[in-house]
Amino acid sequence: MTPHPDLEKWLNWLLNHSLQAGALVLLVLAVQWVFRRQLTHRWRFALWWIVLVRLLLPFSPESAVSLFNYFQPHVSVEGPRYPGNPFPAATAPKIAGDPIGLSKTRSPLEEPAGGRISTPTAPRLAPADQATMEAAAPVVGHLARHHAMVFDDLMIPGTIALWLAGVFGLGVCATVQTIRFRRRLSRISLPASPALHSLLDATRREAAVSRRIELIETDAVNSPALFGLWRLRLLLPCGLENRFTPRELRYIFLHELAHVKRGDLWLNWLVTGLQILHWFNPLVWFGFARLRADRELACDELALVCAGDQAGTAYGETVIKLLESLNRPAAIPGLMGIMEDKKQMRRRISMIAKFRKPGRWSVLAVLLVAALAVTALTDAQSNLPTD
Repeated sequence: MTPHPDLEKWLNWLLNHSLQAGALVLLVLAVQWVFRRQLTHRWRFALWWIVLVRLLLPFSPESAVSLFNYFQPHVSVEGPRYPGNPFPAATAPKIAGDPIGLSKTRSPLEEPAGGRISTPTAPRLAPADQATMEAAAPVVGHLARHHAMVFDDLMIPGTIALWLAGVFGLGVCATVQTIRFRRRLSRISLPASPALHSLLDATRREAAVSRRIELIETDAVNSPALFGLWRLRLLLPCGLENRFTPRELRYIFLHELAHVKRGDLWLNWLVTGLQILHWFNPLVWFGFARLRADRELACDELALVCAGDQAGTAYGETVIKLLESLNRPAAIPGLMGIMEDKKQMRRRISMIAKFRKPGRWSVLAVLLVAALAVTALTDAQSNLPTD
């Protein structure tokens, strides 16, 4: 049996759990592409919850309609098995001059019908050499067995230690970045002007956001951004009020309030935690990058719904103006702004230009999310023994 059965079982669960989530990332991307014209951006983002829930569930119920009945990605990390002596003694008969059984054993094919083919034997050794080899053979076998067992014993713990090192390193980096930014914010920040406070309060009522939000001007950010979970702050670069009109500032506030209304700051921490735990899976990293891009489009969509049907052009011009004059905020789990990803700006501008107010519910979208939830959040049925 393996010397680390529990560790091996847990490692196999982690790898296969992550591999299944990676397969769901590809499935979500395929569904988004097939139904790209039928799904609003809110529903495109909702599909990513299937991946998130799959990663959060330690186990899933078995189902006959599970996707993994037909497609089951699987890897297995097996530790060493020791049924006893891994180097059994040779069973071939020893012959003169071959004290440790090095000679070739005669096989049935070497028993000719007519003549006789002799089996070559090792050269006869001197008595002293024979004694040395007889004494050395057990020692060499024991050392080889010992080194093989030590190496195999460390394979499973070593793999888990490597995973823990990655989790610890990324976790420390995220924590240190957040602490440094918090300290920097406490040193260089000022309350915003009363005019900005009045505009934010009016926009908050318009967006139906009741949560209290502090409005701060600071040099710690280069573009508008939200920060905090319990103490929520909207951070504005110093001088933003002088560069943007009240209407443009209203659009900026609507986008940030859309993040608040959707609970994206909490979700951002959840995604960061899952990404740290599955740091070894490139499909998870790629999927979460696409999730963040779809999140920004969903926020633009919600902000445009609040702004009104005729606000698409002005909202898009505001985003372009931000892109030209400001930079995206630092990549910190607790910080989220309107300029999250410049690479996706063309996609965002295209969506804003073609914006049409979506319906509240879509039968197709609900059916798609429900079908994916039933098939992707369940496990394959176990093979039942047959009589």
